[in-house]
Amino acid sequence: MEESFWKKHYQNFSLQEPSNFSQYCVESHLQKNDTLIELGCGNGRDGLLFGKYVDRYVGFDSCNQAVSSFKISIDESTNLNDKNFEIYEKDFTDINFNIFANNCKRIVIYSRFTLHSISYFESDRLFRNISNINVPWVMMLEVRTIFDSLYGKGKKIGEHEYKTDHYRRFIDPDKFLLEICKNFSVQYFELGKKFAPFKGDNPLVLRAVIRAK
Repeated sequence: MEESFWKKHYQNFSLQEPSNFSQYCVESHLQKNDTLIELGCGNGRDGLLFGKYVDRYVGFDSCNQAVSSFKISIDESTNLNDKNFEIYEKDFTDINFNIFANNCKRIVIYSRFTLHSISYFESDRLFRNISNINVPWVMMLEVRTIFDSLYGKGKKIGEHEYKTDHYRRFIDPDKFLLEICKNFSVQYFELGKKFAPFKGDNPLVLRAVIRAK
């Protein structure tokens, strides 16, 4: 059901304007020599922007439709260096980030609205993989929280986990901060509205920037 949902979603999703969060990251955090790895790259609405500002862009998404749409957009763009892009159809919670560390000054991990799409087990695996990165790194994330208007909708299947036509695991900011601080350094952490407005929806979302201690 999840696979069919995301396939249909990206068949109908044509938005290419970069998100507010991606523009914030470009303006406030990215460096020219970065290798940026996007977790859940979708159709490339943010990745197409990042490719203009970093030396190397790597996108992961498990949805074939999303990956195909992204690759078509790269091929059709006239102002991009397509050699900067690598797009993979793969589960982003189960990758070895050190594969991309050769000749890399810093890895930037970018996650927008993807952390709440994975289970607790997958999240734990992802952050273990991140903790094993052997070059300087920073993670920039934006995610739905338990204060979201969608919280509680659908069938409850676990703590803060609900299933409608697809799975969502809403993040408790306080608990998340406590867990992250055990292993990582938090550079920025903010809850706010107006971060991710979309079609009249203006959820209270979490933005954070973390790095190794």
